[in-house]
Amino acid sequence: ANIVSLKRAIRYLRGRPQAVLIYRWPSQPTSVLCQVYSDWAGCSRTCRSTSGGVLTHGLHVIQQWARTQATVALSSGEAELNAALKGGVELLGLNELLLEWHRELDLKLEVDSTACIGRLCREGSGRQKHLAVKQLWMQERMRNRETQVKNVPRGRNTADALTKYWKTEGLG
Repeated sequence: ANIVSLKRAIRYLRGRPQAVLIYRWPSQPTSVLCQVYSDWAGCSRTCRSTSGGVLTHGLHVIQQWARTQATVALSSGEAELNAALKGGVELLGLNELLLEWHRELDLKLEVDSTACIGRLCREGSGRQKHLAVKQLWMQERMRNRETQVKNVPRGRNTADALTKYWKTEGLG
């Protein structure tokens, strides 16, 4: 239901020249959440995947991105892993800024791919040597408890909306 509402809002806003954002002050959140999503080989011309991510603190979006991945992913799990690694980098970068401000928050990464979570939670890269450096770097961050990763259903993953092509026909 969340993703449907978000898609409607994006379609509505795309046809409008201005929007007003009401920034409510929530109770003090104890964590920063990063939700990531990737479409596998979504570009019909290059077969590259698009990664999307949303970094939030409580109810507030701190950062969002949608980018075509630099390399062709050999599987949907690899495309999701690339998205998760980008999300992990953004989370840890924000954490460094928070530490400068003497704020310590939990870092949470949410993906909807069990294959990606499996790769991040195991020790080593297995037979996938081309993923070794990136994957091992994130595994180390998780072992040191710098960040946590968990599964989120696609319908609750707000980053899913960032990897879709949106049409404006019929919006008035």
